[in-house]
Amino acid sequence: SLCTNTPGPGYYFSSKGTDGVEDSCGISACTNTPGAGQYFSSKGSNGDDDSCNVASCADPPGPGLYFASAGNDGDADSCSALQCTNTPGPGYYFSSKGDDGDEDSCQVSPCTNIPGPGYYFSGKGDDGDEDSCGVSACTNAPGPGEYFSSKGADGDAGSCGVSVCTNTPGPGQYFSSAGADDDEDSCSVAACTNIPVPGFFFSAAGVDGDAGSCGVSQCANIPPEGFYFS
Repeated sequence: SLCTNTPGPGYYFSSKGTDGVEDSCGISACTNTPGAGQYFSSKGSNGDDDSCNVASCADPPGPGLYFASAGNDGDADSCSALQCTNTPGPGYYFSSKGDDGDEDSCQVSPCTNIPGPGYYFSGKGDDGDEDSCGVSACTNAPGPGEYFSSKGADGDAGSCGVSVCTNTPGPGQYFSSAGADDDEDSCSVAACTNIPVPGFFFSAAGVDGDAGSCGVSQCANIPPEGFYFS
C-alpha cells in the first residue's frame, strides 16, 4: 500500500517503508534547487531526487526591485524582493524590475518632464514614474543683457546655457537687467543717467548693467558767434 506520510513541496519518497508501518517511507529533500524568484510548488516523483516541481513566485516586484532569493516551499508569495543597486542618476528613473537574482539589472530610463531653459534635472525620479524627476533652477544666473537660452546638464546646477539678448539698446540706453528664460528679445532697457551737458550728446549705448556708462561725444555743429549750446 501507499505510505501515508506524504512528502510536502520540495521533498520526495526516497525509500520504501517498514513492513506493516504505513507512515514509515523515507522522505528526502529534492536536489533541483529553485533559483531566485522561484519556489517548490509540489513534491517530487517517488524515488527521483531531481523531480520536484519549481514555479515562479507570484506578484513580480515593481520597478527598481528584483527577486533576491527563492521562496519558501509551497508558498508562491514568499520570494524576497530587494532594491536594485544600479541607482539612476539625475534625470533618470527605474522603469522596470530587475532580473531574478541580479541586483544590478533594473531598467533605467530618462524622465519625460524635461526642464526648460534655466533649469536642470537635480534628482532622480520615483520608481516607475517617468514624470517625477527633480527639477531645480540653475545657479549661473544671466547678467543684464543676457537670458537663459537652454536647460542645464543633468545634475549640474551651473550649466544652463546663457545667451545675449537681441533687443539691442540704442545710444543713451543700456541693458538694466536680464531677460526672461528662453526669450531672446526680453532684456530690460533703461535710459542712462550720465546726462550729456550742453554741446554733447549720447553717441553710444552703455555697458550692460551700468547706468552711468553711455558714450557721450561733442556735437559737431559749433554755434556761430553770439550763440551758445543751451
